[in-house]
Amino acid sequence: MKYLNTYSNFISEKFIPQETDPPEQVSGMNNFNDIEKWVLEFNSKKSALQNIYMNYKTEEDLVKTLQSQKYINSKNLKLMKFNNPLLGMWAKSCEIRREVNDIQNGIGELNKTVKNDTDNMNDNPTTAESSKQSIDLKKQDLTNKQKQLQEKNLELANQEKRTKDELKKMMDNNKKSRTQINMYNDENSQK
Repeated sequence: MKYLNTYSNFISEKFIPQETDPPEQVSGMNNFNDIEKWVLEFNSKKSALQNIYMNYKTEEDLVKTLQSQKYINSKNLKLMKFNNPLLGMWAKSCEIRREVNDIQNGIGELNKTVKNDTDNMNDNPTTAESSKQSIDLKKQDLTNKQKQLQEKNLELANQEKRTKDELKKMMDNNKKSRTQINMYNDENSQK
């Protein structure tokens, strides 16, 4: 892993502004460097971030973990802002993925309960009417949860698409910035 980190630092291009560069050129170089850093960090940390979101116990635990691993600076969940905007978008996907997982678990538990209640109703016909009503309510709840699951899956797909689109946009902008910076540097080296 040590060598991979060294290699990724080697292949990432970094522009260092000179004192003689105009302010807009310095700003462009700094912006390029930030985006390059964000993209590399996103690609290397997105699976770790997903694991954090899938395994936290409390919101306080989540904030502490995110802060200790330097994803965020704030200790407050409401004011939480990621240092890397791409990871912030990915965190939203992870949160939705966790909700999808919770809904799927709830559906599984409801299915088991309905099956058990149906078996009990068949074994004990004297309580069949009340059991049937209970089963019908649980089946209705199951239908609602399945609908909720579809909505969350759609929300998850949309959030992941927004994240990928933002990543592509950043990379495209960096290609353009690299070209402009190189043109500027070529012009200045000929003077």
